[in-house]
Amino acid sequence: RGPGAPRRETEDAVANLDECIDDLTIKFAQGTDFFRLLVNVFAAQLRGEDQVHLGNFYAIIPPLTINFVDHMLSSKDQLAKGKRGVAGAFCDDGFMLGVVYVLR
Repeated sequence: RGPGAPRRETEDAVANLDECIDDLTIKFAQGTDFFRLLVNVFAAQLRGEDQVHLGNFYAIIPPLTINFVDHMLSSKDQLAKGKRGVAGAFCDDGFMLGVVYVLR
């Protein structure tokens, strides 16, 4: 290996990424509905007897959403000001997806 050659770990990581992309390409071409798969997995868990307390979850969604939007606006402002460490927070969509799964 020359001084500019990639390390073995890098080559392994690239090969792994290629395999993942190939797998996803095949599954999307087959029409696999990933959203439905996730909903089906979580729906059974969230409707169990030990999750009865989630029956009224819909009531707290408005204040949670306001808090989430406030957090996103704050993260966007910090990102615009050049502060480090907030770029990932600005791209966060996990809250909304989580709400969809619980409500579904």
